[in-house]
Amino acid sequence: MSHPSQPDPVFRTLPEEPTLRRIVSAAFDISVTLDPGDEVVAVDTAADFPHEIPGHWTRASVFETLTDETRRKASELLEEARREGAAGARHLNLSFPGKVELPIEVSAVRIGSSERLLLLGTSLQHIAEMQQRLVQAQQDMEQEYWQYRNAETRYQALFSLTQDPFLLVDWESLEVLQANESAEAIYGSGEAGTRGRPVDEVLAPGGAAAVRSLFDAYRSGESGATIHFTGSDGAREAVLRRVEIAGRHAILVRLPREGGSSARSSATRTGVDVEVVLASLPDGVVVLDEGGRVRWVNPAFRDLAQLERSTDVVGAALGRWLQGPGSGATILLSTITDRGRVRLFRSKLRGDLGLETDVEISGAPLPDGGWILGVRAVGSRIEGPAADSASLATRVSELSGLLGTVGLKELVGSVGNLVERHLLTAALDATGGNRTAAAELLMLSRQTLYTKLREHGLNGDSED
Repeated sequence: MSHPSQPDPVFRTLPEEPTLRRIVSAAFDISVTLDPGDEVVAVDTAADFPHEIPGHWTRASVFETLTDETRRKASELLEEARREGAAGARHLNLSFPGKVELPIEVSAVRIGSSERLLLLGTSLQHIAEMQQRLVQAQQDMEQEYWQYRNAETRYQALFSLTQDPFLLVDWESLEVLQANESAEAIYGSGEAGTRGRPVDEVLAPGGAAAVRSLFDAYRSGESGATIHFTGSDGAREAVLRRVEIAGRHAILVRLPREGGSSARSSATRTGVDVEVVLASLPDGVVVLDEGGRVRWVNPAFRDLAQLERSTDVVGAALGRWLQGPGSGATILLSTITDRGRVRLFRSKLRGDLGLETDVEISGAPLPDGGWILGVRAVGSRIEGPAADSASLATRVSELSGLLGTVGLKELVGSVGNLVERHLLTAALDATGGNRTAAAELLMLSRQTLYTKLREHGLNGDSED
């Protein structure tokens, strides 16, 4: 725990200094006293604060303790506190040696009639870690989905381009679901083609019953995978294989190749100007260098970020616009680095004029270093309970008004209840109201989670 060696003069003007310090230490992870010039006078931390406070913070500007992208929000916080007497919470990032960052939620109050300020901070590291685990789980699901889609795409490419005729037949109805170009050229019937027609009528219009009986025998296991039948132009052979496409059972039918029949192939180069294409997209596109600095943005991102010109942002850090613990630029880029790409990463983008937009970001590394990101504006999909609209720090601050009427033990218990409710709400928000997923994030059993939700008057939207 880091404390000033002597009682700060600010606290001498307040009653019951030891009690007040215990309340602050119990309610907040970190408190910082600033003089009128925004220099750090004293820093207090909770017993379980995860980092040692650097010695050079004392008498340094408070802005030197923060990351570059959050200094503007800190300036707004201090101005509001001196103007109004108190300022609502902002999400800031403390900067520690070794490029270690700690997300915190900070509120500020003016001390009496002086220009000195007291900053009260609550660590958001737990939320960032939960968000990181959620992002990793989402990326695992996305990876599995795209592996399946890639396999399906490869199958479709082979199915379409092979010169051997192939039919895909529904297992139950024996109707043709799909035929490649070679099969259509041989067995298609005018404009109607083969799709939707019974396979026996496609292969042998004059002997459909015999062909159907061969397929029936294959489905029942009475015959092997190779069948022989008489088509309109003589004896034929087909190889059958049971497959599953998009959860649907089907029969893949390989037929003999006709002379001169071949699938068409097309591999032409279009010469399209990629930059022109990216500039015309309705969603934002950002190209970053290896240090996470902006190299290029398209007009759609410029509109989201409220920029006058695209050149205004070249060299700027992405964190200038991305907001929120667990959804900022650092976690986004580290996720791409660790996993090779990211899809549908939820975050909040704040424009230079103050407009905030919920966004989903997909990104991948570039071959020559750096990253390319797609940024899509989305509507707000999760609405927190009305009872939680006030920030945690503000509600905890209000407990100071109970000094002298309620004992310290009861006050600390009230702080614990507020923090527990805050974390329950955060977990429900992060999982879209899914109580099963929220229980996993909080490392609770579902029954324990349901009990706590009832105690706090909260309710998840769905179990699964």
